Amino acid sequence: MYQNSAAIIRHDLNAFVEEAAKSDDHLFGNKLLPTYSTNARAGIYPRIDIDSGELLKKDSTLRAPTGTYNETTRKFKTANYECLDRGLEERIDDVLVKDYDRFFDVEVLTSKLIMRTLKIDYEKRVFDICQNTSNNATTISAKQNIYGSAADWGDEAEISNWDFAKVLMDAIKAMTKRGETPNTLVLSSTQWNYIRRLGKLNTFLYGNLGGGVGYKLINNTDIGKAFGIQNVYIAHSYYDTSGRMSGTASLAALWDKQYGWLGNVQGGEISGGGFGRTFVWSKDGGLFNTETYRSEPRRGDMVRVRHHTDELVVNKNAGVLIDFAGSASWTD
Repeated sequence: MYQNSAAIIRHDLNAFVEEAAKSDDHLFGNKLLPTYSTNARAGIYPRIDIDSGELLKKDSTLRAPTGTYNETTRKFKTANYECLDRGLEERIDDVLVKDYDRFFDVEVLTSKLIMRTLKIDYEKRVFDICQNTSNNATTISAKQNIYGSAADWGDEAEISNWDFAKVLMDAIKAMTKRGETPNTLVLSSTQWNYIRRLGKLNTFLYGNLGGGVGYKLINNTDIGKAFGIQNVYIAHSYYDTSGRMSGTASLAALWDKQYGWLGNVQGGEISGGGFGRTFVWSKDGGLFNTETYRSEPRRGDMVRVRHHTDELVVNKNAGVLIDFAGSASWTD
């Protein structure tokens, strides 16, 4: 019997490689626009604006006996929502299922990957809403001498000059003067990796550590505690901008490196305030819904993930942008 000592008998490995497997962990769009379930697919909801609603006026009357009080009026407005149907399907051929069932459950994996695609789409819509200047009360321009420099954020030569603490304080002030209390800060990973190394911010948070102690790297928990911001999110997520079946992935950051965002995020009823909500038509399911059906003419099962949503800003006063002026030194 012939034997080749160099030959290795290989049985199929009961494992598989999935690239980008942890990308789902970086998605947090629903934490910025929490889900609000509604029985109607489209409709209106009332709102009272800070200007026409006379919400921050100082106008009471000192009344003498037999006198009258000042009388005020205010306007109520309505806003619209319309939940739209979005989804994606993928066919799983029977041959593929039988061929790969020794490695993994094809249906389960396909459902997971389609779900990821919908989550990335949703994440991009939410991020674009938060970073739209017209959706926020105001924009703090961070690229100014009052914050330490007129050069680019991200410039290594300016790392000891920029005063991010002052930038953030001014952003908080811009919100609180409009009757809102910020509880959420979002920065891109590009911004964060530079900001957390700023000398002035390090001294602001930890003081002068002294000789022999060295340097302490700033973390998002310390930022939150120092400024009273409950949630500090760092946007690490990227998406592939190339066309379908292009063969080469072209990655771009989901969060635009030009802006940071400070907001007041609230869930539940819209009367509870907060920046925005993800309206979900409850009669057609939840935020993400997975379905399967048989496609007999093509000998396969179809896996579908879909949702009926509308991502909306309900109170622009609960959002402030921090504009780093598209600094050329930021590199994703």
